[in-house]
Amino acid sequence: MIKLLFIGIIIASSQLIHAQEIQLNEYNVKTHLNDFHLNGKVTKVILTAKDGNGHWATLPFLENEFFNQIILEFNSQGYLQKQTNNLDYRGNLATYSYTEYQYNRQHQPTEIKTTVINNGEDPKRISSLKTYEYNPDGQLQQLYEAVQSKTTSTQYQTEFSYTNRLESVVHKTDGKKSGELKFYYNKAGQLIKQESFGFDGRNGQKRYFMYDGNTPIYEELNIDGRAQMTFVDLNYKTSKFQQFDQNQQLKLELNFDSNHHVTAAKVQSFRTGKPFLSTYTIQYQSDAQKNWIRADIYQNGILEYIVQREITY
Repeated sequence: MIKLLFIGIIIASSQLIHAQEIQLNEYNVKTHLNDFHLNGKVTKVILTAKDGNGHWATLPFLENEFFNQIILEFNSQGYLQKQTNNLDYRGNLATYSYTEYQYNRQHQPTEIKTTVINNGEDPKRISSLKTYEYNPDGQLQQLYEAVQSKTTSTQYQTEFSYTNRLESVVHKTDGKKSGELKFYYNKAGQLIKQESFGFDGRNGQKRYFMYDGNTPIYEELNIDGRAQMTFVDLNYKTSKFQQFDQNQQLKLELNFDSNHHVTAAKVQSFRTGKPFLSTYTIQYQSDAQKNWIRADIYQNGILEYIVQREITY
């Protein structure tokens, strides 16, 4: 185990913790049962969140951060076909949006389409359509995304350039260059630095990485001379994920057991403009496949949330 004693620092990422690791490639998509840490031949998962009083709820972490209910459907090969996102509409769950996935023969995503219906209260629209193109070596070469809001539409294009490994990424918005990322590696081929540049070529943020073996355990994000950081503390049977804000205060802490389940969490919130930490502990019930089917989440010893997972095999 390696423990790092740095001060200061965090990556600017969402508190929606699906992976709970330091992500080296933000373009990777969770598509397979293994990405969701699901055992067995799972075909469908329904995650439903309620508060301690039985009302529909969203959580400050885990999958139900934005939606009261999420439905995941997998094909016979274990790849995600559809995700349906449901919200509470005046006491009843109904669909806000759904996302559909298509793959090539190598099981790489070729199209990811998100459709918003908002329980029929808005006109149906494709809010995001992503298409992926790959080079002959199977590396992602082009990513296109058409984003449609209620009033505007925007076209995004991302171009990937390689030598032996990914060297640069160019972003375009409505056909015009909006930014670029460059990647730097050590002799072992591990990413150690990522640097961004604006449309005018000016330097933007820098990200630095350190490793324990092949596992990234430290990430520093430097923006305008202000550093933020993320740690992963590895043990044989447990691990800890920590993020600190620009003021060197803990923003998010997640503790995991050997099954990659979050067993305890600390989440930064704000009251009258001042940060404070909410502390949670999680207890699980599992099925015969060792997939959890219920999570009881306690805040300061009081049952705050209940997440149930209905799993179909």
